Amino acid sequence: DCDEQLLMTFKFEAPMRVHQLVFDGMKDSPNLPKHVRIFVNERNVIFDTVERSLPTDTVELKWQEHPSNPDLSRASAALPKTTYVNATHITVFVVDNMSGGDEDVTEVCGFDIQGEPCQGQGTSSLPKKG
Repeated sequence: DCDEQLLMTFKFEAPMRVHQLVFDGMKDSPNLPKHVRIFVNERNVIFDTVERSLPTDTVELKWQEHPSNPDLSRASAALPKTTYVNATHITVFVVDNMSGGDEDVTEVCGFDIQGEPCQGQGTSSLPKKG
């Protein structure tokens, strides 16, 4: 069975504070990811359960000109900093692509998770609201 969905799981060596996910793909391709669901610290996200699982975030990617390569496009997903503190796992589920169902293949040329190690800081060190 072939479809446009992708499931990517990343495990970090140390807890991370994740700020942004960055996708690169071929310019003007209908095979670029469109909607992604992001799961933080969910260790058992698989294709059989991902559609029924509640994601941490859902993002519609907005593709723009790549800053340094005219043959590529780039989409970024800025993430709420307080939600992605102490991340040990990130799972990215690409729900569909820009083709609207006409293409069974989704293509990503590059992917980057931007953030930094928490360095022993837990959520208790975040400022209190109110």
